[in-house]
Amino acid sequence: MLLKVIWRQIAFDGTGKNGKDYVTCNIRVENRTTGVENTICLRGAFLTDNKTAQCEAEGIRDRVFGYGRGLLEGWRAKFVSMFGPDEKCTIPDPNDYRLARLRDGASIMSDGCNQARHMQSVMKDFIQQGYIKQLGGSEADNFAEGKAKWNAMSEAERNESVRVYIVTCQNHLRNTSIRHGIKFEKEFLGELLEECLEDFDPSFRVTLDTEAICRAAAKEFIFSGGRIYAKGKGTLFLAWVIDKYPDRVIYILQRADLGTRLDSTTEVALALYMNRELFLEFLFERVQAAKSGEDNILEKALYVLLSSSEVIAAIRVRAMIHLKITMPMRFLTNSNDVNYSPADMGPIVDALDKFLLSVETNGNLLMDMNLDIFQAVTSPGTSTHDFYAAWQKDFLDHTGRNINGTVTLFTPS
Repeated sequence: MLLKVIWRQIAFDGTGKNGKDYVTCNIRVENRTTGVENTICLRGAFLTDNKTAQCEAEGIRDRVFGYGRGLLEGWRAKFVSMFGPDEKCTIPDPNDYRLARLRDGASIMSDGCNQARHMQSVMKDFIQQGYIKQLGGSEADNFAEGKAKWNAMSEAERNESVRVYIVTCQNHLRNTSIRHGIKFEKEFLGELLEECLEDFDPSFRVTLDTEAICRAAAKEFIFSGGRIYAKGKGTLFLAWVIDKYPDRVIYILQRADLGTRLDSTTEVALALYMNRELFLEFLFERVQAAKSGEDNILEKALYVLLSSSEVIAAIRVRAMIHLKITMPMRFLTNSNDVNYSPADMGPIVDALDKFLLSVETNGNLLMDMNLDIFQAVTSPGTSTHDFYAAWQKDFLDHTGRNINGTVTLFTPS
């Protein structure tokens, strides 16, 4: 059964939950008969002794593949005990569930941080070691004989026998690029408004860190789910909107402070910008009605910050980046119909690079409502055109419900 598919890729990443660090791992396989590819989660999440690249790679080797082989061996033994040794066993051979299956042109994908890149190199070594063991005629411990055969190979033969590619997740790369922009954004606002900050009392907690402003707004205004901030006023804000503006659309904020979320730096800014008028009016009423001793520092700081033209301009730019760059690249990276590999993203990245060089000298380009940065590489005649055009139409024609339940066009503008 395991031999009916080709292992095309192994991908891994770290995640956190309740103060603990976990590793996740999956493989992408291709059906030999149909050519259909699927991603398979090998093990949802597991703990390792520490966060070093070596330890986490060993965790995948031992706690995913070693553990999986143990399960297969147990199931096969149970099959034999139930049906006898002469009955054909349909449970896959444990020896086929090994990292060495990735040696024939598969890729190793993770994010672009130094630890992940080193972990990819360690994983490549494990794949090579697994193949060397196979050369020894033993799937277990006959490494010495396999090593002798490996050493006897020419360099070309070795490269062909273990051909593995290291690639970086395009979703992570997109967010890494934006992170560099965020650093510049903070420096730019600091220089622009340095003198203004001196006029504020420290109790206002005014900051020019747009990231912190987005987090603070999410704490104040989220009104549903398990992400409500204890001191926030999200449910009160919702009741206020229902009473005063029942025909308005509310864009839902995300609390990125509860865990890293891809694209959250621009996605939250989009919701914040679209809701800004409602937020400001609500905050004004709250600040004006506050009695002595009931002063809410979070609300006071948010009111000051969201009243700043410069801060709102920065948030607006993030919102435009989300619509014009983040969303199209998210689709092109993840669409099963387009089915791009990291290597296929070259023309997409080149188109983005060309646009960013242009917008550096003419920021008005980003404000064009009809801007399509990737039009040239997704034009009629290209393999992606129909899928990209269908996604654009669905995105631009998206509708949602107002507070009062009526349907309205939901596309930001």
